[in-house]
Amino acid sequence: MKKIFVVVSAMMGLMTSCNQTVEKSVTGIVCDATMNGVTVVTVDNDTVFVSTLDAKDAGYTGNSFALNDTLTVDYKVMDGINVAESWQVKPVVAELIIGAWTKPISGMDGEDGFLLAADGKAASINSATLVYKTWKREGDKLIMDIESIGNGQTIASTDTMNVLKLDKDSLILDNGGMIMRYHRVRE
Repeated sequence: MKKIFVVVSAMMGLMTSCNQTVEKSVTGIVCDATMNGVTVVTVDNDTVFVSTLDAKDAGYTGNSFALNDTLTVDYKVMDGINVAESWQVKPVVAELIIGAWTKPISGMDGEDGFLLAADGKAASINSATLVYKTWKREGDKLIMDIESIGNGQTIASTDTMNVLKLDKDSLILDNGGMIMRYHRVRE
């Protein structure tokens, strides 16, 4: 009878240890975000994926963080899967996008672009027909109010572009499938 109890106790211990959850936390830069989870790269250059599928109320709304944001995720490892419990976002520093950005003019010499000021105002660089007025950043979107001037008429509109890459020297935008590669203008 003792042997059976020892074997059953050992098996119960193994089953319990297999189902244990381990609480962890990771801080890193968001390099990928989907409706199923988020992948961050840590300062040690480790890549960690955390599932948001089973997160009960971690504040996830699908756009509560964006690429290049700094994200701290508290999660549990359950059956080998990292499952989000909660997170804290430190958005990309807005100052990183502030400044003058230009790109080569297709088929011509020279460059054009825009200046993004800290107060939300924008200005055109080397473009008389496309006038940038204001800008704002919402997650991974750059939203700019513009005026197109031509043929004696002015048409106001708003461009909403996906920020594909932003670092101290380059800004890559997707404007409805048209990829635009800008570089920072240094004084």
